[in-house]
Amino acid sequence: MRFPCLKRLVLLCNIFIIQFFTVNAFPQTLLSSNGHGFFFSPEWRVRNDESNSSIVSTGNTAYNQEWISRLRLGFGWSDPSGLTLFLQPQYSWGNITASGHIAVVNDYDIFQGYAQGGKGRYQWRLGRQVLAFGDSRLIASPEWNNYGRTFDAARFTFKSSHQTTNLFFGKLGFANGVTTVPTLYGVYRVEKFTPKLSSDFYTLLKNDRVSGSNLSVFTLGARPVIDLIPHTHITIEPAFQFGHFGGKAIGAWAYAAVATYTFPGPTALHFVVEHDFASGGNPTDPAHYETFDQLYPSTHGKSGILDYMGWRNMRHWHVGMGFAATKRLTFSVDGHFLSLADGRDYWYGVNGAPVKGSNGKPLWSPTGAAGRDIGSEVDIVADYRVSAYLGLSIGYSHFWPGHYIKTLDPTQGHEANWFYVQPTYRF
Repeated sequence: MRFPCLKRLVLLCNIFIIQFFTVNAFPQTLLSSNGHGFFFSPEWRVRNDESNSSIVSTGNTAYNQEWISRLRLGFGWSDPSGLTLFLQPQYSWGNITASGHIAVVNDYDIFQGYAQGGKGRYQWRLGRQVLAFGDSRLIASPEWNNYGRTFDAARFTFKSSHQTTNLFFGKLGFANGVTTVPTLYGVYRVEKFTPKLSSDFYTLLKNDRVSGSNLSVFTLGARPVIDLIPHTHITIEPAFQFGHFGGKAIGAWAYAAVATYTFPGPTALHFVVEHDFASGGNPTDPAHYETFDQLYPSTHGKSGILDYMGWRNMRHWHVGMGFAATKRLTFSVDGHFLSLADGRDYWYGVNGAPVKGSNGKPLWSPTGAAGRDIGSEVDIVADYRVSAYLGLSIGYSHFWPGHYIKTLDPTQGHEANWFYVQPTYRF
């Protein structure tokens, strides 16, 4: 289906009108003169996303139109001893249109509610809270969606001049509007060796029950951050997994490698090259499970802003560039090339679940005959800072489906366009 110019104009106007009233209210602190007392931190977001087509069951074109609103009201209190109490209720509303059908979703819950204490090098936090580490590839709150994710957890933090160590354990508290029961245990350490060389180190354990089988997966990983070469920023994150899934032995691995070169000068012209990989395997193998588990990430934009692919059974190349046209205006252009690591395994979306075709069943080629090419994506984004409080982001994405989609679901094997306008007001 083509995207007529008139429809583009109407779409632009509709999105701009609703987005103009989007408010992202960052913490508004009401404390006494000594820095303690009550504080209030509201946050309100409204968004409209539209696409000229719906391609399969994943990413930002899964729906033809999406109107969503999310309101968070944070209430807190802090005393001189370092004790802080914080409560953040959340109300989410959505009006989603897909294939001519409209669904309205309402959800109310407590997004965060915790007590926090400690001073100096030691700190603790107990209750429902956000857990986010590193580049958010494994543990984070996915803020692009309308719910986010928090954990009912205990967290202990120890800091020194050269390191920060977090120990935590808990279960999912709030995710996609549903309280669930998987448990997560972890140790996450950030070590700073020199001003230009640091690294994250982590050990994570996830316990869950999936399709009637017990899942227990350990993840060991590191994330070096290297700034030793002038004007070049490099991050490399390898991760290895072992454990068991039912009667199967888990053996999986993944890595993400990103290099950014920035030219000196006021435009900050930079080029990015990235390659990501996550292992896959034959789902029918009776003894081995080789598909990498992405745990609880924030995946928006990691493999393109259309969000077509998670960090599972994937190969991803990314090349891009960006620059500042003025002090207020920046541009970026990025290309993404998506494919499967193992053609016999499923294509997994950003939520970690197999992507479904137009018949409602997962797309799957048991022999790998459909190949591994998912497709290619280009993203163009412009960000303009209107004032100290108002920013405007405009983005466009185009997707070319690959052989895999065209073979397994020809009715969905067409190109897709996605467009957004998002003003953000901060005060």
